[in-house]
Order: sequence, then C-alpha cells, then structure tokens
Amino acid sequence: MAFVIPSLPLSLPLPPLCALDLADAYEHFSEGKLNITMRLKILFPFLDKALSDGVIGVVVFSPNYCKSYFCLHELALFTESKKKVIPIFCDIKPSQLRVPSKVVCEENEHQRFSWALEEAKHTVGLSFNSFKG
Repeated sequence: MAFVIPSLPLSLPLPPLCALDLADAYEHFSEGKLNITMRLKILFPFLDKALSDGVIGVVVFSPNYCKSYFCLHELALFTESKKKVIPIFCDIKPSQLRVPSKVVCEENEHQRFSWALEEAKHTVGLSFNSFKG
C-alpha cells in the first residue's frame, strides 16, 4: 500500500480515467464486470500519473506486500523517479523484503522490483508491530 503526497498546487484536476469516466468505472468495479487484468490496464495510467506528480511516497510494507505485483510496481515507480520514500514496516523486518518467485512478471520487471526493494530496505523508516501495539 502506498500513499502519495501531491506536489503543490493541490487544485489541479485529476487526469481522466482512460476511456471510462469515474461513475462508469465505479459501476464496473463494484459489480465485478472487469477481471483483474482489465482493472490494472485501466488503473495503471491513472496511478502512474498520480505517483509521478507526487513529491513524497509513504509505503506501508506488510507480510503480503511483496506478493502483490501492483504494490511492487508502485514502489518501483517511486524509486525510479527518485521520489522521497518513507517506509513503514508493519509486522515485517526490512531484511524480509524479497520478490517471491510466484509473482508473475518478466525478468526485467523482477530485477526492477528487486532493486526497488533493496532501496527501501536501506531507507530509514518506521517499524510497527501490531502484536506489541
């Protein structure tokens, strides 16, 4: 999960969500009409633009974070664009961050994701253990 802190001014309009308007997209998502591949094809351009326009990214790492292609893609975008990343490690140690072999991606993406995780591992962040509070 990642949060983007946008650059100023905050009043800029968001780019259109590909060919679908937001109401139409919401209807498709809520009714499950789009499979996951179609959802990603629709959302990626929108999110890539938002991430590239942001100034700071707050990334919340969890035990399942590295299993998500979507999360790894966002992290790679942050690191490739040299954005400031504030990592929060929730119930996971930085040394445990690895791209699992089960993540379906091309070889160059696997290297890209591994590099982004290495950068995040060596960035000072916050740790949170939900068992200790």
